Amino acid sequence: MKNRPAIVDASRAAAAPERGMRARLTAAKRHLVDLVRAPGLPDVGRERDAVQLPGRTGGLGRSFALFVVLPTVLFALWTLVFAADQYVTEVRFTVRSDQEQSKIVESLSVLSKLGDGSGSTNLQNAFMVSNYIQSRSIVADVGGEAALLKIWGTDRADVLSRLRGGTSEELWKYWNRRIQVQVNNVSNIVFLKVWAFDPQSSRDLAAQIVARSEALVNDISLRIRKDAMADAEAEATQARDRLLAAREALRDYRTRNLYLDPGAAATSIGQLLTSLSLERLKTQNELTALTASLAPTTPSVRIVEGRLAALDRQIAELQARLTDRSEGSIAATTGRFEQLSLEEKFAERLYTTAEAALQRARQNLGRQALYLMVIVPPSLPQAALYPDPPIDIAAFFFVALILWGIVTLTVSSIRENMV
Repeated sequence: MKNRPAIVDASRAAAAPERGMRARLTAAKRHLVDLVRAPGLPDVGRERDAVQLPGRTGGLGRSFALFVVLPTVLFALWTLVFAADQYVTEVRFTVRSDQEQSKIVESLSVLSKLGDGSGSTNLQNAFMVSNYIQSRSIVADVGGEAALLKIWGTDRADVLSRLRGGTSEELWKYWNRRIQVQVNNVSNIVFLKVWAFDPQSSRDLAAQIVARSEALVNDISLRIRKDAMADAEAEATQARDRLLAAREALRDYRTRNLYLDPGAAATSIGQLLTSLSLERLKTQNELTALTASLAPTTPSVRIVEGRLAALDRQIAELQARLTDRSEGSIAATTGRFEQLSLEEKFAERLYTTAEAALQRARQNLGRQALYLMVIVPPSLPQAALYPDPPIDIAAFFFVALILWGIVTLTVSSIRENMV
């Protein structure tokens, strides 16, 4: 105890040079200020250094306590005492399409028209259900304001989180604050989370959302199958009418031209021309032999000449029927007949294809085109996940601290620039 004054004196002696250095720096600074100050002005800088600097330090402490510590304490008190427990139920599901009806789904589903074609129909259908869960339609489908008040307007909820009713827009906004939906672009799985103030309400609402989503998927699937059936029936009717019209036109053409098959008639005429040509050749040879030994005026020669002339007339008539372009000739009727015949064959094949498609549509009418497959069903929460006091209070403190620091630095910079 006797050596204590000596120790104090030694420390003071060690700190004396530092205090002297500070005093000299302060004096030099004030001397520079006196050099640039206009004559007659008061020493404002000296007064500010003497009065404002100590007060500024105290102001920072008071502002820190007022804007950081006090809000954090109030928030902690609210979180620990007054905030209601919130239970979360998670559901995972996906939407699949029937592989055998994938072409029907892709051709009739509105969502298959979106995007650049790189995404799958299942992903588009998953986004469809996700958008439905976040829409106003599902709010009305689950029961509207009355049903939501039973879930989020109970006495279990705190005064800040409790639903008090309101317009459809307000209910929809509150709904999206208590419902979270995400879609995995790789697996096409929809992640659904439901917040409520008691475990049973959370699970029941999640199950109801899944049920309404499945009803939506089933309704869309039914519309797809009905649309496919209606399109198949329309195509089959159109193909049948086209086939009947083609057959009627072909029958009228045959009746009008007295040919069942102009092609077969042309073949018969060709064969007849061949036989007549051979007969004419024989007759011509016979006539040549007779004229070599008999006079041209003899009856036998005249008979052969008459027969040869008759053959020439028949051959000319048959050739005219084949090559003449006038109406009623084989040449004129064959082209039109082949066109009508080709139209009939095409209409018949089209009708066969349409009837097969109609038969498949009838078979698919009783099958599902889309399925909602639940991967993780809703379960009863065992503990409240929110609020989480340690994490919430720490997060609130750091946010308040950052905001206070930004405001303090801004105000200090403004004051420095104003001097």
